[in-house]
Amino acid sequence: MKVALVHPKFGHTGGAERYVTGLARGLVERGHEIHLFGRRFTKDLRGSAIHRVPAIPFGRAVKTWSFWKNSERVLASRHFDVVHGFGKTTCQTVHRTGGGTHASFLGRQGKKELSLYDRVVLRIEDRLFSSPRLRLVICPSQWVADEVKRHYPLMSARLEIVSNGVDTVTFHPEGRSLDRDALIKRLAVERGAKVILLVAIEEMSPAAVAKICELKPAALRKRLSRARKLLAQKLNKKAPGLNPVASEAKA
Repeated sequence: MKVALVHPKFGHTGGAERYVTGLARGLVERGHEIHLFGRRFTKDLRGSAIHRVPAIPFGRAVKTWSFWKNSERVLASRHFDVVHGFGKTTCQTVHRTGGGTHASFLGRQGKKELSLYDRVVLRIEDRLFSSPRLRLVICPSQWVADEVKRHYPLMSARLEIVSNGVDTVTFHPEGRSLDRDALIKRLAVERGAKVILLVAIEEMSPAAVAKICELKPAALRKRLSRARKLLAQKLNKKAPGLNPVASEAKA
């Protein structure tokens, strides 16, 4: 098949980026003709044709809006058996909604005033889920499927639940004991000690964590330091600081 995959970024950081990059690699290995449409690409996408979609590089709302419009324009004159989208675009015939709908997110947040970015995303979402060309919506869980049904009931017959896969090479029980020993040594943790792992995107900096938590880096460090001291008191142990943990954590 001739397949187009549409996403702003193809890389190894971020859940959607890793998912679509892995999908592209798997489809190429199975002999399909794969075309990638995005604005940023990692270097190791061998076997796929890369098409750069221009987007205004500043302002979250403007960047999202321009990629949406330009992806429509770039794909309009091309023919594919499947156009698979993963984000805020409307050109796809198959869409994967990984984290639910933006309408549901706003409802949970209880936002009274919508930002320009929120309005842009809601407009794209409304266009996508009312598009006659959209044949299939892939949801990773029943919870996500229920969100789509609640806000876009006309999509109910086009929903398919496909759970996320697991990397059985990295997360394999045979290497667990060796990895555990290496991790204990690396973190200088006493055997039998209770350990609490904060698991986040790999190579995430304190500034990135702070952005997610809506805290300044200094405030985040202060709060984590206080939490470590409280844990140390509760467990009567020294609580280690933040450490970048590689895949040996198997979390």
